[in-house]
Amino acid sequence: VGKILPGCEIIVRNNKGKVCSPGEIGEIEVTSPFIMKGYYNACEHTDNTLKTGDVGYTDNDGFLFITDRKKDIIIRGGINISPREIEDVIIQHPHVEEVAIVGKKNNLVGEEIVAIIKTKKSFPIEEIKVLCAQKLATFKIPSKIIIKSDLPHSVTGKIQKNILKKQLKEMT
Repeated sequence: VGKILPGCEIIVRNNKGKVCSPGEIGEIEVTSPFIMKGYYNACEHTDNTLKTGDVGYTDNDGFLFITDRKKDIIIRGGINISPREIEDVIIQHPHVEEVAIVGKKNNLVGEEIVAIIKTKKSFPIEEIKVLCAQKLATFKIPSKIIIKSDLPHSVTGKIQKNILKKQLKEMT
């Protein structure tokens, strides 16, 4: 994203609310005179800090990096997994046009990782697992890969993961 603007304070907090060290990933909070003064008729819900819903980190030089959206994080076996990291690996395959990584409820591990892919042309799905195994930790490799002819998009062009999650639920 870049350097933090003068007059703004960026704090990155882990799941326990502790301030993260540089390089440690957590939720990004912003305090600034440039953000809203409060919620209309709801002063009890107002404080001077905006929880952005973004996940990221700062570096030692004061640069801010956004890695994902908090609502998209997959929790598998107590470990937070960034879907974007997996998507960035899978999209490198020459026959993958689009990919969305979503979590699917699993009673044993919390959530399992599901890759939903739109392809440019068909290829052996095992190639995705091999690619992931080369570039990701074992616990980040999707347990399920689904090929779809199209992925749902919002009017701004973003893949609508909430719709994909709903479709996954309906499949079981």
